[in-house]
Amino acid sequence: MELPFSCEFWSAYKMLRKNYVSKVVKVLKQGDKFICNPQVITDKWLDDGQIVYGEPVTGEAAAKAREIVKSCTYDMSCSILKSIRYSGPTPTCSRTA
Repeated sequence: MELPFSCEFWSAYKMLRKNYVSKVVKVLKQGDKFICNPQVITDKWLDDGQIVYGEPVTGEAAAKAREIVKSCTYDMSCSILKSIRYSGPTPTCSRTA
């Protein structure tokens, strides 16, 4: 039996590409500069005719990216996050035991 879903990791950039989110906010801070996630391809759209924007980097680049992430800090205080307003329905949680 096949399941109708996948456990594949999707980056925020891939979700942006597929229009599941409307904006991606940089939260990795290297020194005093916000940077894109180095573990994800964000500097090109195509590679050998295939869309690669938002896909994870592989090989040696992935190892370098992990080291960069370890050296960064996470900063979620940027003004764009403060200005985002959720306009959907109020989330509710109900438990039945």
